[in-house]
Amino acid sequence: MSEMKTARLLRASPPVRVPLVVLAVFLASGPAHAEKLDPAKWTLDLQPSAAAPGSKVLARLAAKIEPGWHLYSLTTPAGGPTPTTIRIVDNAAVALSRVFEPKPKSAFDPTFKLETETYEGEPAFLIEIETKKDAAAGAAEVVAAVRYQMCTEKVCLPPVTRRAAATLGVDASAKAEAIVIPAGYIEAKPGASAASAQKPASSVATSDSQGLAFFLLTAFGFGLAAIFTPCVFPMIPITMSYFLNRPSGSRAESLVPGGTTPSSSCRLKTFSR
Repeated sequence: MSEMKTARLLRASPPVRVPLVVLAVFLASGPAHAEKLDPAKWTLDLQPSAAAPGSKVLARLAAKIEPGWHLYSLTTPAGGPTPTTIRIVDNAAVALSRVFEPKPKSAFDPTFKLETETYEGEPAFLIEIETKKDAAAGAAEVVAAVRYQMCTEKVCLPPVTRRAAATLGVDASAKAEAIVIPAGYIEAKPGASAASAQKPASSVATSDSQGLAFFLLTAFGFGLAAIFTPCVFPMIPITMSYFLNRPSGSRAESLVPGGTTPSSSCRLKTFSR
């Protein structure tokens, strides 16, 4: 009788679900943990903090990266890790913006099998911001949106987007200041590596001028050598006599006795072959 009651209790009891719940929590904790793991902190600073409509300010977007981590440059070549992108969120006071990045660290990455450009420590990116000419006076919030990917030597996190904000005072009486980009910074343009962008323009102009000089010198040398060919060299005195207009006899007779010119004889020899 007791055995029958035990069997009924076992049939009525719910199945054990603890392992499934634990497994579900474990699987769900992975993305959440990756989302909470944020090895970079961002701050935005405007210099100057007030500007007149139609003038420019320089924004400094600084990152503080935890040791062992790195992010990738804005000019990272395609086909590898996610390059960093920086933009100013649409704003009623902002007309245009340009992003400049410091010189990154370039090294071959065996994981991606290409040359990568990375930043560690506390890199600072610069954003040249031009305010609209009809910007309303008052405080305007300027927001920089950054999309980037963080990696170590062993692991990479999924790309994330973070924002940093600063307040810009739009004031018609604000004194305009010249925007100076420090040496070593380059304008970040998609598809152009930092190494090529940092190549001085003077070196490009010098190489072009040297190429043109070499071409002209080569052309002059071949032209000079062509003068001494059998079909050209005898024509030099003929040409000179033609322009000097010698009065003796006809032109054919004054050129070569017998009326046969070297050029015609050259042609005869050519066709006789």
